[in-house]
Amino acid sequence: MDIELCNIFEYEGMLLGRDARYKLSFTGSEKDKYTEFGNIWRYAITHLLKWTPQTAVQFLNAEIIRGLKLEPTYKKIGVNPKGITDYRIVLQYVFPNDIHYSVKDDVLREYRRATKQGEFANAKGDYRIPKNFFTDDYGIEKAAILLNYIIDNYMSDYSIDELYQHFSKRNIGKWLKEKKLDVPLNVIYGSPLEYLHSALPVAKRDNFFYYNKKLADECDRIIAEMETEEQEGEQED
Repeated sequence: MDIELCNIFEYEGMLLGRDARYKLSFTGSEKDKYTEFGNIWRYAITHLLKWTPQTAVQFLNAEIIRGLKLEPTYKKIGVNPKGITDYRIVLQYVFPNDIHYSVKDDVLREYRRATKQGEFANAKGDYRIPKNFFTDDYGIEKAAILLNYIIDNYMSDYSIDELYQHFSKRNIGKWLKEKKLDVPLNVIYGSPLEYLHSALPVAKRDNFFYYNKKLADECDRIIAEMETEEQEGEQED
């Protein structure tokens, strides 16, 4: 049986409740799995929904995907659906000649929207980059792209040492919020310095500063805990 027909036959079985899982589909190579993922989604979108690729980009959402019983196919290509805000992430495998997805373009579009720049200059109301934007499979990459964009455009005169000093400041929270960096920081990283160190290209990282600062912070934490315990002990006496 032709592989595409096999994919569609099994998918229809899932829709009708005839089958509980895919038995023949998604058993080949990684490349084959992406092809079969595309076969099933393309059938659902073009045959069942009667949509064009661009209509899918505009209107596809999690509810429709659940209704079409397409959710089980995500794991077949190792995609985590949680946090997907732009379905071009998966539609690029469904319509490779029509749809292209760029993580960088996606991130910068969200940033322009949050800061009302470019095509969003006249947008009404406030927009905040949602937390789930950084929880999908591209989350860490998105966070790094955003931070490096800020550095390139607003901190280009900073040396590496000055960047590390800046991200070590105790009162940096307000600055991070102004630059829209607080969301990826809170979702992914434990500290602003960790965010910077992770986002910078390996060749630019200052390992000596980073690990010494982490050690110093840990020592400060332990000392503070000991002093607190000592004070509580004195109060009990």
